[in-house]
Amino acid sequence: MRQRNCRFWDEGSIRIPLVFSGPGFEPGRVVDRLVSLVDVPPTILAAAGIEAPSAMQGKSLMDLAGGRQAGWRNEVLVQMRTEALQRAIRTDHYKYCIFDPGSRDQSVPHSQNYVERYLYDLRADPHEHVNLIGRPQYRKIADELGQRLIARMTEIGEPVPKIATTRFYA
Repeated sequence: MRQRNCRFWDEGSIRIPLVFSGPGFEPGRVVDRLVSLVDVPPTILAAAGIEAPSAMQGKSLMDLAGGRQAGWRNEVLVQMRTEALQRAIRTDHYKYCIFDPGSRDQSVPHSQNYVERYLYDLRADPHEHVNLIGRPQYRKIADELGQRLIARMTEIGEPVPKIATTRFYA
């Protein structure tokens, strides 16, 4: 069995099906878009006819359930703390992960300093066997994903962090 330090980023842990049933959800409709657990509470409220509080993270899935995908961001922010504080952005093509190797205090919710950890091309390598982080030919992709990740982190109220690049060790 393949082991990695950051064992919960695998697709089998974060890419799971979400099934809704009830008013506003067409039976049998399949929507192939990335959504997050933070989208579930606003969806339940919307299905009940209740407006979600503006402070609530996430977005109702009712538009997606109704076939309206315009404006839906096809990426998700993943947050985790196992042996270190970690963040990732998962798109339909890539997964980019960062971590704070010095974070040991479980009560600290975010960091000012992260280091790149993983970059996977999910189309070419769906089982995440080849970490592309630090490879020069993927620098532009890592930089773009890093900026998108920072944007998502600041949207939820975290301070703007610094992300140190990682060298590729062959």
